[in-house]
Amino acid sequence: MMERETVAKMAASADGQTKYGQSVKGLLTEKVSTCGADVIALTKQVLKGSRSSEFLGHAARNMVMQEDAILHSEDVSKYNHTIC
Repeated sequence: MMERETVAKMAASADGQTKYGQSVKGLLTEKVSTCGADVIALTKQVLKGSRSSEFLGHAARNMVMQEDAILHSEDVSKYNHTIC
């Protein structure tokens, strides 16, 4: 009788460990999937930020070029005004 109880307890314990292992494995799989999605989202944000800063750099460069053109036009206008 004792042996049967011991065997039954061991079987229940093994079954419990199996269920626990499967539960943990499922949770880990879910966590890894979530982390993978977070990494993808972060990568997209970094790339988007990189493009945004590139666009801002182009806009700043264009603005400086326009400012230089305006200043040059003013100088030419003043020079032409003094000649006439």
